[in-house]
Amino acid sequence: PDPFKELTATGKQSLNQVVFEQSSSILRPQSYSELNQLADFLKRTPMLRIDISGHTDNVGDSRLNLTLSEYRAKVVASYLSRQGVDEGRITTHGYGGSCPVAGNDTEVSRARNRRVEISVVP
Repeated sequence: PDPFKELTATGKQSLNQVVFEQSSSILRPQSYSELNQLADFLKRTPMLRIDISGHTDNVGDSRLNLTLSEYRAKVVASYLSRQGVDEGRITTHGYGGSCPVAGNDTEVSRARNRRVEISVVP
């Protein structure tokens, strides 16, 4: 099964297995498998350009969350580049807590908002 079927169909996909240390941009080791699959996919589709967007929940200082989301997106881009993906094919953005996909009223919903997404760049 193609783990990036959603990306090719909709142009956007969350990286559900990409996780970071608490309040940090340090990738946790369980992220590597999904990122390696993404790198392999990107190497097989050399014309595809992507944007990596980082998102946080709304807890804490919004400026710090924005910075954290930017760093997390850049860390993912750097990882992909180290796996052989041309960095010229990757852009990054951080959105902090400004684009939630769930409420921020429970830990479960806040966890859904802490994510990294990839989008196809036309």
